[in-house]
Amino acid sequence: MIPIFNVPYSPQFNGIESYFSLLKSEYKKLLLQYLVKDEAFEVPALIKQAILKVSDEKAMNCCRNGREAVEK
Repeated sequence: MIPIFNVPYSPQFNGIESYFSLLKSEYKKLLLQYLVKDEAFEVPALIKQAILKVSDEKAMNCCRNGREAVEK
């Protein structure tokens, strides 16, 4: 066996990390709204709402930025 070493964890090279950051931000905003209003909510529905709040353009930018970081 020949070990193959990979680069250390580098989230800036992985566009999904940026996307998840945006998604978590939207989720937290929505969660706070429900908690402040003391309204009932379901987590899966809240996650779906958060996904819809992240625009396609922002998602594509996350991918593009990750790819550009790797190319540099």
